[in-house]
Amino acid sequence: MSLLRELRENDPNDFHNYLRMDDKTFRHLLSMLQVHLKKDDTIMQESIPPEERLAATLRFLATDENLNFVFVGDEAFALHNYILKPYSQKELTHDKRVFNYRLSRCRNVVENTFGFIASVFRILHTKISVSPQNINYIVLAICILHNNLKETASAYTVTSTFDKEDNRTCEVTEGDWRNENSNYLTPLRGIRTTNTPLEAKNNREAYLKFFKENGQVEWQDEMIERGKG
Repeated sequence: MSLLRELRENDPNDFHNYLRMDDKTFRHLLSMLQVHLKKDDTIMQESIPPEERLAATLRFLATDENLNFVFVGDEAFALHNYILKPYSQKELTHDKRVFNYRLSRCRNVVENTFGFIASVFRILHTKISVSPQNINYIVLAICILHNNLKETASAYTVTSTFDKEDNRTCEVTEGDWRNENSNYLTPLRGIRTTNTPLEAKNNREAYLKFFKENGQVEWQDEMIERGKG
């Protein structure tokens, strides 16, 4: 939103080109939709403000920008069009460090969510000897139960359940679920690749550009200055 704020304050014409409407029209549209766009905060993260939701939607409609769905990996994975992994620590630019930091936050969300669910539904700790079709049913049942318990059982998740990062100090306080799952995932051995497809490199560059421009968050540069990424 810092980009949108800068355009609003300094260059109304660019603001219009960016969202295909002027600031007055944008604010009028926001006033009509705000009640429908507002979501409650969760224990894991603060909700995206209505203004950001509307701006992202308008920007998507105004352009042909369309990022693909990807799996979030670490250094152990090879880079593919469907797998994002961090840039090598050698010769990191500021933008690449921002990308690595944002990717690490994505991985942290996934790790926290699966780690907590596995601490509750212990079947995920074992080899599940059922047919692939029944595996799908098991996963769906776990997801439904998790979502229902999260909404209806106040003690299901508490503030200390998940990892929490202090945006001021960069310190991470580990969530309680980690005490239940010290070895819930087997570490993967790194995959050495010599010929990364150009399409995969371009796809990662598209996400780097997104984190730098339309998808930037206000605290990311400060985190990089403090050693993250």
